[in-house]
Amino acid sequence: MFRDPSVRRRQLEEQVVQDRLNLATAVRDWREATAPIDHAWTQVMRYRGLIALGLGTFFARKGKRRNTSTGGLRRWIRRGTMAYAIGRRVRTAMRH
Repeated sequence: MFRDPSVRRRQLEEQVVQDRLNLATAVRDWREATAPIDHAWTQVMRYRGLIALGLGTFFARKGKRRNTSTGGLRRWIRRGTMAYAIGRRVRTAMRH
């Protein structure tokens, strides 16, 4: 129970070094495992404007073809798409 403090300190330092190595290995493995998901997410974020515009157009046209009670949904999709486009233009204009 009462050990030499220098021995205990050395053991703790070795344990810390080993824990850091284990953590670094786990992080590397995690990044390798999630790389395809990260790449796909990057692509989605790169084209999010086009995706939003395409989905908005798709749903707006889909709602026009069917005479259902999706008028409110279509209106909100159209508003959202326009708000996104206007916000993007304003942000671009503010940068220049």
